[in-house]
Amino acid sequence: MLCPKCLGLSIGLIWAIAVFVMSMLSATGYSPTFMSIINETYLGTGPGLMGSLIGLAYGFVDGFIGGYLVAWVYNKICKC
Repeated sequence: MLCPKCLGLSIGLIWAIAVFVMSMLSATGYSPTFMSIINETYLGTGPGLMGSLIGLAYGFVDGFIGGYLVAWVYNKICKC
């Protein structure tokens, strides 16, 4: 059995950190393809500190909801 809150927090933190780091690195021209996808998905994100912090918040919320739903569906399907 998976804990939805714990999986949501774990995935939310990992995804938030990834979006933050990639946004900060995008100021140097690193990974423009990834950042174009992130910029289209999360409004307000971009290179620099403010855009990275906005991406951090969006990434955490998105990752938390995704992780929570995965654990919830898993627990409904698997009656181990």
